[in-house]
Amino acid sequence: MLDADAELIDERIAVTGDLVATVRELMTAAATSELAPEELEAIRGELAVLAARLAERSRPTPLRQHLDLAAIDRVRAGASWPLWRHNPLAIPLDVRVHDGVASADLVPGPLYEGPPGSMHGGLSAAVLDSLLAVLAQVQRRRVVTVGLQVSYRAAIPLGAPVRLVGRIVGTEGRKTTAVGEILLPASGPGQPETVAVSAEALLVEIPGAPD
Repeated sequence: MLDADAELIDERIAVTGDLVATVRELMTAAATSELAPEELEAIRGELAVLAARLAERSRPTPLRQHLDLAAIDRVRAGASWPLWRHNPLAIPLDVRVHDGVASADLVPGPLYEGPPGSMHGGLSAAVLDSLLAVLAQVQRRRVVTVGLQVSYRAAIPLGAPVRLVGRIVGTEGRKTTAVGEILLPASGPGQPETVAVSAEALLVEIPGAPD
C-alpha cells in the first residue's frame, strides 16, 4: 500500500507540473492575444468551466516538492532542482549546484515585463533570492532570507536568454551571506557576459531539517 501511495504522489507531482506549465502558456496567450472580442469572450466562458472543474477538489496551497535531505543529496550528486514548478505565478527555475556555485537559465517572457520590453526588477530580485536560498539549502542549512540588497545595472530584454549564478561568500554562526548575478549573453566572440542585476542576500538558519 505504501508503494502504491508513493506512486500516486509521484504521478500527481508530474501531472500537476505539466498542468501548471500549460497554465503558464495559457496566461501568456491570454495576455497577448489579439483575437476578436467575441472569440475572447467565448474562450473565457470555456475557461470558467475548466476552472470550476479543477476547484471541485483543491488544497489550500500549491503543490510543492520539498528540498529535503534526500533531495539535497541528489542535487549534490549532480541533479538539478526544479524550483516553483507547481505555482503558475512563480518563475520556474532548474537550479544546478556544482563546486559551490548555483546556476540556472531563464528566458523572460511577456508576463515578466516591467519597463516596456524589459523584465521587471522585482521579478529579477525574486529569482536571485530563490537561487541563493536553494544554494544555502543544499549546504544542508534550512534558511530564510532576512535581507536582500539588489543593484540594477542593465535592462534585461524579454525573449532573450539570461544566466543566473550565485555563490556563498561567508558563513558565521546561523548567518550565511550569498551573492548572485543575472548575466546577459556576451555581445560577441571573446567578450564577457554583462552583469544586468546583482544581489547580496543575508540568509539565517532556522530550526529544523531542510524542507
